[in-house]
Amino acid sequence: MTKWEYLRISLRYHVQIGLKTMLIKQYIESVSRNGNVVFDNSKYIYGKKEFDLFGFIDQLGNEEWELVNVGFTDITETYFFKRPIRE
Repeated sequence: MTKWEYLRISLRYHVQIGLKTMLIKQYIESVSRNGNVVFDNSKYIYGKKEFDLFGFIDQLGNEEWELVNVGFTDITETYFFKRPIRE
């Protein structure tokens, strides 16, 4: 029977509204691997960097991660991945 390893990536959107423009930026909020948080950016307000989601998903695909589900709210997206554990 195949055993799986899981990865969850939560992204948050930050909206900046100006007089004539609206800028939407996407940041990594947290990353969990097999239920353990390996990155938590949610407590930091400053110093967040924009995130290339599609480039990162492409990189995960090269590492044999498979996208299995996506969850949405008004300001967040959560991506769930799995890959077989190599024994």
